[in-house]
Amino acid sequence: MTSYSISPQPGPSQETARTSHVALTPSPTDADTDDANRQAMGLAFEHAPFGVVVIGSKTRHIKIANRFARELYHLCTSLPAASLTGKQVDDLLPWMESDEILTQLSQVAETGVPVLSRFMDLPSDPGEHVGTHWGYDMVRLKTAAGHAYDLLVTFRDYTPVLQERKRAQAATFAALQRTELLESIFEQIAEAVVVRDRDGKLIVYNREALTLAHNQTVVERGRAHGERVDPDWDVVDADGKSLAKLDLPIWRAMFSGKSMLTDQLRVRKENGTLTPLLIHATPLRDEVGDIIGAVAAFQDISVVKEEERLKDEMTTVASHELRQPITVIQGHAQRLKRQLRQLTEQEHVLINPASLRKLADGMESQTARLNRLVSDLLDLSRMQSGHLQLNPESMSLTRLLERLVELQREASADHQFFIEDKVPPEHGELVGIWDEGRIEQILTNLLQNAVKYSPAGGEIRVTLDVIPRGTRVGSQARGRKRLTSDSAHVAITDEGIGIPPGAMVHLFERFYRAPNSGDIQGTGLGLYICQQLAAAHRGYLWAESRGLGHGSTFHLAVPL
Repeated sequence: MTSYSISPQPGPSQETARTSHVALTPSPTDADTDDANRQAMGLAFEHAPFGVVVIGSKTRHIKIANRFARELYHLCTSLPAASLTGKQVDDLLPWMESDEILTQLSQVAETGVPVLSRFMDLPSDPGEHVGTHWGYDMVRLKTAAGHAYDLLVTFRDYTPVLQERKRAQAATFAALQRTELLESIFEQIAEAVVVRDRDGKLIVYNREALTLAHNQTVVERGRAHGERVDPDWDVVDADGKSLAKLDLPIWRAMFSGKSMLTDQLRVRKENGTLTPLLIHATPLRDEVGDIIGAVAAFQDISVVKEEERLKDEMTTVASHELRQPITVIQGHAQRLKRQLRQLTEQEHVLINPASLRKLADGMESQTARLNRLVSDLLDLSRMQSGHLQLNPESMSLTRLLERLVELQREASADHQFFIEDKVPPEHGELVGIWDEGRIEQILTNLLQNAVKYSPAGGEIRVTLDVIPRGTRVGSQARGRKRLTSDSAHVAITDEGIGIPPGAMVHLFERFYRAPNSGDIQGTGLGLYICQQLAAAHRGYLWAESRGLGHGSTFHLAVPL
């Protein structure tokens, strides 16, 4: 057997670097060294972790194949591994021509230009022990005679590399999807969230956090121009004093290593308003427990604080409104007891019936006042809990209004009542499906307010008509709405103290009383309850006034 050494050689005529050969020439060494080299070279060739074959360029048959190549041949064909040597390449793997591999063999044999780092996929599944993605190289060999050329082909299974690459790509894609999902969730969290590293550098914040920053516009303008401008939050204490950086909950959590929770702080927004916050800050730790930063969540608790304020106000109002009638009833009861004691202890004591009637009337009036207050508080509780129920039935709004006006006329002799029916003749008597008790409650409240806030002798005009569908109703201060159906309309106009322009937007809020109401009794619940009752009927309640001292008009519209 001829001994070969492998070394690059210049191509014919020494003309170009692109033509390369590998010369297999006998090594002129002494016998021992020569044998040792041949043995080492043979072992390396035979046990290489990739396939190596030598193909005759003229006959295109496989002259030499190492163990890797032989075993691969056996796995692919189930033929004996040793039978690979001597096989004709064209007959052995005819499908390779579809990948131009046979053509490449011819080109390398003719030109000497190697084919390096090419890849191919096997045309069908070769079995679980054979990869499907291979890389190969083709190099022309030159014998010592310098005439006969053989081709050296090496090939390696890149399937594990490709599979690992695909797994890495799939993992990267999955991680990207998770990141995008987390970013989407982070952006849509209702609470503001801010994260800082251990040096205090702002790492990330969400959209809600930006709305609380006092430099929101500057940050958004910077974003629009591709610039990074960090938002800043002006957190203040109960007295409105800005907190120092180290006093902020996120910094305190970072330095103390403990979570912080407080609802006593507020943030000053860009428009100058102060928003009460529930702030929860907690340190961030790495896998060994070292603090690497902190996260803070800000929750706007304006609604909670407003509810607390309203509860306190309700308690104050209820206490005050309950105390007054109770005091009156108690005083009348004590006077009545004194007169009864005189009647039983002394002879010939004359009891003035008018005095007794006055005491009884006073007690009855204050009892009615207590009853109204309790009813208002119960209605308020039902509305807040969503348990307000209506009992709609067919009723005549015309008759109800006439009856209520007549009752008020009898009870308020100092005022002049006028009722005007402007309902078109084709409608006749206004009849609809409403809760008569609740409609009566609304109209009674409006009529009593007209009396209460009007001077003695003042005129109170009540108008009944129909507003067609599509008409816009409501006050400018609270926004006008378009009616979706024909509606019965009641307007009650007085000549009273009027409504200040600034009070119109708050008029139907719980416990609100206009600043010009003075010492006139009231809880601030009546109009709120009336509006809720109107809304429960899919109707509207609104007010108009030309200003202080020019009276007001309250409107009720409920769908027919």
